[in-house]
Amino acid sequence: MKPSQVLPFRELQNIFFQTIKTGIIKSNLIAMLAGLSMALYVNDVRFLDKIGEIVLAIVGSALVIGAAGAFNNVYDRDIDFMMERTRGRPTVTGQIKTRSALLLGIGMAVVGMLALYVASPLAALFGFLGLFLYVFPYTMWTKRRTIYNTEVGSLSGAMPPRRERADAAGRQRDAPHLSANERLSGFACPLQPVVRPGQLVSRLAAFLLSAGWLALSIVGNRKWDSAKWAKLMFVYSLNHLTLLFVLVIGYSLIMSLF
Repeated sequence: MKPSQVLPFRELQNIFFQTIKTGIIKSNLIAMLAGLSMALYVNDVRFLDKIGEIVLAIVGSALVIGAAGAFNNVYDRDIDFMMERTRGRPTVTGQIKTRSALLLGIGMAVVGMLALYVASPLAALFGFLGLFLYVFPYTMWTKRRTIYNTEVGSLSGAMPPRRERADAAGRQRDAPHLSANERLSGFACPLQPVVRPGQLVSRLAAFLLSAGWLALSIVGNRKWDSAKWAKLMFVYSLNHLTLLFVLVIGYSLIMSLF
């Protein structure tokens, strides 16, 4: 591409979205909203009473998560070209310069942290921890050195729900830390309201989803080849979390409106 050549807006948009990993932003925002809506419900806070903090929390979280994705793309560009799934990333193909991607990540991190700080200083702390854990212990240290890298990465993934509990309530309630296994086998424990009888709905849903996952793992291991079984287990894990989060969000927000 010649220096004077200007890319179409749609292509620039696509490069931007791939650099900040919008798929990861969406999935983490679902977890964030689950924590936020649960905090509203548990602490008897009406949604509209915290609308300003909620908007700042969503915007700030999206920016910080996007910054983490940009930093990850920059650091992993030397190995991304080896895999079919990642070799087309803009940081690998040169569609975005390394310096530009790095500046993009820094800018998003700064603005996102400011938004979270205005919403709640404690939320900003959790936002910083999530970003730090994803970039340094996970991306730059354990990802290439140990099979336990996902355990480390799960610490970063556990930050959005905790951050938004702090945003919505104005203070943090106790919530257990999550390991990778806890994240994948059932998110009901850290998100269960421990002081409300309405938790039965979430418990039942978590039980049924986890039972289905267990059945799939046993049957698949016996009847399917490893590649097919692994793919189905991965897809189920994504749907498992999404369905459970949506249930938590829907139930909590409906209850918090009254």
